[in-house]
Amino acid sequence: MSKLVVYLSVIAVTCLAFAEPAFAGPGGMIASVLSETFWGKVITLCLLVLFSPLIVYILCKEKLAEQRARKDLRFMASYSELFEWLKVQERVKDCFYRVHAGWESEDLSSVSDWMTDWYWQNQQQVHLENWKK
Repeated sequence: MSKLVVYLSVIAVTCLAFAEPAFAGPGGMIASVLSETFWGKVITLCLLVLFSPLIVYILCKEKLAEQRARKDLRFMASYSELFEWLKVQERVKDCFYRVHAGWESEDLSSVSDWMTDWYWQNQQQVHLENWKK
């Protein structure tokens, strides 16, 4: 039994270490083979059947969390207008549009007040430097 585990571990490490980036990318060989060949479709179907309980569980969990959040917002709205659902939704949309306007102008300093410090630094480092290339 331990030899089998060792062999499988060696195969897994080898596959991970020598995987071609082109295979895993969007439209790569793996994606095209899975969608075009019979065995690719069989594997995809098996993965779908295997992971469907997890997908359903996560969807149910997210729905319950959304209901709890709405219930909490209704409770808090009785104490403050800031927590009314329509006002919260409008503030989130406003923040979203302002941040996107900052991305379009390639200057996030004008909208840094609408972001947390971590998010602002992350966006500057990752997105703006990539857009300049």
